[in-house]
Amino acid sequence: MKIYENKENGTYIEVINTINKEIADLLWGVEWGTNGPIYQKVYNSEKDRHINKPHFILLKNETELIGMCTVSERPMTFGGETINSLYLQHFSVKKEYQGKKLSQLLIDTTKQYFETNFDEPFVGYAFIEGSNIRSQKAAKFIGYENVRNFKTILFSRLFPKKIKGFRRYKQTEKSIVLEKLNVFYKNHGFVHFTNTFHQDNYFVIEENGEIVAGVQAYPVEWKIISIPRLMGTISMNVVPKIPFLKRLFNPKSHRFLVFDAFFYPKDKPELLFQLLESTLVEQQRYSGLLWLDEEDKYFQALNQLNQWGILDKVEGRFPVSAIAKFHGLSNDGIEANKRLPIYVAGFDNL
Repeated sequence: MKIYENKENGTYIEVINTINKEIADLLWGVEWGTNGPIYQKVYNSEKDRHINKPHFILLKNETELIGMCTVSERPMTFGGETINSLYLQHFSVKKEYQGKKLSQLLIDTTKQYFETNFDEPFVGYAFIEGSNIRSQKAAKFIGYENVRNFKTILFSRLFPKKIKGFRRYKQTEKSIVLEKLNVFYKNHGFVHFTNTFHQDNYFVIEENGEIVAGVQAYPVEWKIISIPRLMGTISMNVVPKIPFLKRLFNPKSHRFLVFDAFFYPKDKPELLFQLLESTLVEQQRYSGLLWLDEEDKYFQALNQLNQWGILDKVEGRFPVSAIAKFHGLSNDGIEANKRLPIYVAGFDNL
């Protein structure tokens, strides 16, 4: 379906709902990252086929795809209250077309499309890597405001071990896990479990016949192009040559896990670290990523234990901002939602 056309220069914008080869080629050629690591995603097509209710907004001319927005539709909860949402998952314009006002055309047309065709209330949002200045520029470009800040956390183990009671969940246990997750995150915003249980890679710890902790793990592979600062130079050039340490980082083929949808007994935060470590063993990895709000009480309890591993100490934590616009909500409702600690679904960042 065409939603914009300029017959003078032959450009137009259309919306489709299934991925095709030209979309996949554009996604696979993108270099991701800003102030943190610059990387390319490897073997990501399987994930791209499981984007929930995708809207691919394509900017084209008569001969090629120029740029694209990918928006994923999903229900989401804020403090336990459900609101529909639209996540701006990918945005890209080919380099040779940048600086020609086409990026702004694409984003403005995308916003107009959803504001016209999607019933209120709903929230549109995106995640932006990098410093506050970068985030502010991106928010102004998209027309959203910065609502929450959080960090990319690196978890690693050189010699991971499994804890007793660790296992893969059973499909018959989905409702039990979802109930525990909904209770665990009832006071958070931006909560959705749309892709939880993807590939059945959900893992739990069982004690006395009861599931007491759980986490979803997504196997990921990136090709790292660059990492900023001195430690980035060391990571890229020195670490891959050191026995054991090269397990944690290989820039040509960095294989790791992305974690989300975790829960644990609130009086036993150490159990989460044991669960993440056990999952590394199960998936034959040595490191993983997760995203946490530093104002979240769960993060504060975990961080006090400081058991993230050597990569956290060496690389540090990369800032990310959530930018959003709430449609059809009162000012009081918007402000209440903005105060809630953010839950970040790892699948959205693969």
